[in-house]
Amino acid sequence: MTGETIGTPTYMAPEQALGAGPVGPRADLYGLGCVLFELITGQPPYESDTPLGVLHQHLDTPVPYPGAFRDDVPKELDELVFALLAKDPQDRPESAGEVYVSLLRWVTAELPPMARAPQERSSPDPTSPYRFPFGPLPRDSVAGTRLVAAQEAPASIPSIDEVREARDRAMGLIEDERFGQAADALATMLRRAAPIYGSGSPEILEARLDYGAALMLAGDFRAALPMFEQLGVDLARRYGSDHELVRECRQQVAICQAELGEATEALRTLRTLLAEVTGAAGFPMRQQIAVITASLGRIGEAGGGLDDLLSDMRRTPGVGPADIQDVEALRDHLRHLMDGTDH
Repeated sequence: MTGETIGTPTYMAPEQALGAGPVGPRADLYGLGCVLFELITGQPPYESDTPLGVLHQHLDTPVPYPGAFRDDVPKELDELVFALLAKDPQDRPESAGEVYVSLLRWVTAELPPMARAPQERSSPDPTSPYRFPFGPLPRDSVAGTRLVAAQEAPASIPSIDEVREARDRAMGLIEDERFGQAADALATMLRRAAPIYGSGSPEILEARLDYGAALMLAGDFRAALPMFEQLGVDLARRYGSDHELVRECRQQVAICQAELGEATEALRTLRTLLAEVTGAAGFPMRQQIAVITASLGRIGEAGGGLDDLLSDMRRTPGVGPADIQDVEALRDHLRHLMDGTDH
């Protein structure tokens, strides 16, 4: 943790400005809102004499309406830009596709009558690039591709040894940073093996854990979220709800929620889980809670939580100096943002 943030302060989402936690796709929508605001009004939504001052305004200053700077802004456009600039990622539009469709009504050039949003479907629509040439890809296009690949898997019955070999191959792909290919290989194997050995059998549960890890490494948090939710249920059914793997799945659920901009849900998940553990086992979760809280603009609350965490870490035997230093660096970064000075 260096305290540095990457990006242009004028267009940086609050959670990105913190430089301390997960940044999901809705951070890009925030940047788009800043650009639209500037296109409409001739000035960015927030201005200051210093970059750090701009970051402070992204975090703390009430969101402005473009209509407050010129009288001819249509109400729907005014509200769309306001929504894009929401401090909480969950309050922004769900996807770039949704924003694209909303903006079409204000396009001045003539568009072909067929230009419209792509429909939800289980596999990619081959006509979409022609019907929807300037729009973003549907968010399920990657998942749809993986589904088709799994459906084409051979129908032969795999042995347990083949299941293990498939897992080993996937781990090799992960080591080579070919995360998407690893996820595809595991998905194909699970589709063949899970109906035979049962989705709750030990070998299949371990393979599903590998699959979830590959999805997250590939950045496919939308697919990983329901997978870990169901996997946590199945692991609890087999090993009990207090098993370490069950807690791990629930933590992964919170990480996916945070990466997808569902910060409020992520906090709820982590706090529920934190109430079930004691001592050092809860330290990583407390740090995650502080990071997500700060991403919502509640920097003082997050800093207080880190101060309490550091106090407990220093009193707990066995906590490594590097872990303490990481939390100290995060706390100091939040203090710089609060104080308006950068060291």
